[in-house]
Amino acid sequence: MSGRSRPRLARGLLLGIGLGLGLGALLAPAAAADTLGLDEVLAAVDQRDPLLVQAAAREQAAAGALLEARGALDPTLGLSRSSLRTGSTREEGVAAGLSVDTGLGPGLAVGWSQSWSPDPAAGGLGGLGAASPGAVQLSAELPLLGELILPGARADILQAEAARTGAEALVAEARQVALGRAAERYWRWVAAGARLEVDLELLALAEDRQAAVVRKVELGALPEVEAIDGERVLAERRARVASGREALQQASATLALSLRAEDGRLLQPPAEALPGAGALQEVQRDLPAELEVLAALARTHRPALRELEARSRVAELATREARLELLPDLGAGGAWSRDLSGSGAGGDASAEVAVGISLEAPLGWRAPRGRLETARADQAAVAALARQALDSLDVGLAHLVASRQAALERARLAGEGATAAAEVARREARAFDLGASDQLRLNQREQALGEARKAEVQAWLTLRLVEAQLQTSTGTWGLNTSS
Repeated sequence: MSGRSRPRLARGLLLGIGLGLGLGALLAPAAAADTLGLDEVLAAVDQRDPLLVQAAAREQAAAGALLEARGALDPTLGLSRSSLRTGSTREEGVAAGLSVDTGLGPGLAVGWSQSWSPDPAAGGLGGLGAASPGAVQLSAELPLLGELILPGARADILQAEAARTGAEALVAEARQVALGRAAERYWRWVAAGARLEVDLELLALAEDRQAAVVRKVELGALPEVEAIDGERVLAERRARVASGREALQQASATLALSLRAEDGRLLQPPAEALPGAGALQEVQRDLPAELEVLAALARTHRPALRELEARSRVAELATREARLELLPDLGAGGAWSRDLSGSGAGGDASAEVAVGISLEAPLGWRAPRGRLETARADQAAVAALARQALDSLDVGLAHLVASRQAALERARLAGEGATAAAEVARREARAFDLGASDQLRLNQREQALGEARKAEVQAWLTLRLVEAQLQTSTGTWGLNTSS
């Protein structure tokens, strides 16, 4: 009696799967509390994925370049000490000055200098004798054409700022890619576990039935060939289980690339952490179905597009700067100085004022023309790249929308097929129990049910992968797009 009841119990489990109970129902209740969810995997990616660390390093490098560019506007302090000997005469001097580039075109400088001829007979520190109080100087330089419109230092800062914005967008893009890749790895792992559960159930059915067949053969109720055929079926199903375990281990190892410990070590999730096939059918994200809405989301949130905008800004600034270099280098300057030696002992302080204008231009203009052509070519290349990126994004979204619609339809049809296969297998099992069917036909029905269940798992896996790709393409990982 027990030999016939065990096959019925095992068949009931597998048939229940086909009727929609899901493989998650086969897991032990104690393991359900320790299952690994997608949110846990995504949280680990945000904290420890090497791709994000690499992108953050590039952002830090861009921040350093921006700091360097801004450093061109830092005031410069200069100090000097000089000594000049001519024959028996020696002249000493000191000077100090402070200069600054305003970043708006003009440059300013202020300085003080002093010189003296040492008199050994005068004594004192260094034999200074009667040293003068020195002189002060003020000067300014003002570009009148290109450097006034867009000073070089200012152009460098603007380009560095745009480059840093692009680096920040690259960090965000790396995060979207890493999250999407982690989600795909997670769902492949879940699906591998679901397929293995189907193979294990099929094997359990064959093992239970083979024990009953062997007893019947021993009693002479069945020919020996039935037991031999049962061993063949067991070998086939055990081979499928071995392949299923291999696929699950490989999927687990791949998922470990996204599931890391705090020190960066790979964490390979155990089979006990599988949530079951039912997780594949749970609604993960309420993404819009309309292509136009998805395209609008992508243009708003996709970091890769922001990075291209930043690159376009850099190229535009480079072209603008190169165009201004075609103008002559025209500038004006002025200096004011006062010798402080006449300010004491009733003397009058003397002051000097000097102004000037300069014009400098290369003959042939080949260097600035070459730089302009290069800048224009770079700008055109970036613009073409941005256009191609937008077009590719639109086409990719169209493909994904079509794939999602097809995946939904395939999942529905696969579910219907699995339900029908379960009913056929149930009736065939009933006929076998009543002696109206044979083992060969029942094995075929069970195998057809197993394939139908795997097809349903694959259909839901495809849908989850497409949805993960949609979120990456629209840059909406971590965003609420349901409203």
